[in-house]
Amino acid sequence: MNRFRKVLNQHSIIALDTCIFIYHLEENKKYLPFTEWLLENLLPNGKINATCSALALTEILIRPTREKRLDLVLSYKALMIGFPHLTLISINPQVADQAAYIRSAYNLKTPDSIHLASAYVSGATLMIGNDRKWKNVKEIKVIALDDYA
Repeated sequence: MNRFRKVLNQHSIIALDTCIFIYHLEENKKYLPFTEWLLENLLPNGKINATCSALALTEILIRPTREKRLDLVLSYKALMIGFPHLTLISINPQVADQAAYIRSAYNLKTPDSIHLASAYVSGATLMIGNDRKWKNVKEIKVIALDDYA
């Protein structure tokens, strides 16, 4: 945990992959200490700012929508849209252009490329996720939670 904190302290704007929110909402025991510190301490207190692709909202809503859990859909939407110091990045022409470059340069899937492009375009200097393939991307520093858990 100390290594994780040390890395985050070097950045003022970070980007979060969808998995960070899913781990937190599902109370994943392996990652909960990290997501709690990030989502219940750093962001709400304004110690760091975060961005994530609006695509994360789509991804986070799939399971509760499939399960017809309107209560969770509304709760998750409220969390993502109203979270302090978190900015959702829309897929605009600049993000689309950068995503095309990342997809072609690193042979990643389009959704992954959109997440990384959103992070890059937003000015984030660190992307937190759990996909080791992302660590090859040179445009933004990427860390995987598994390397710290």
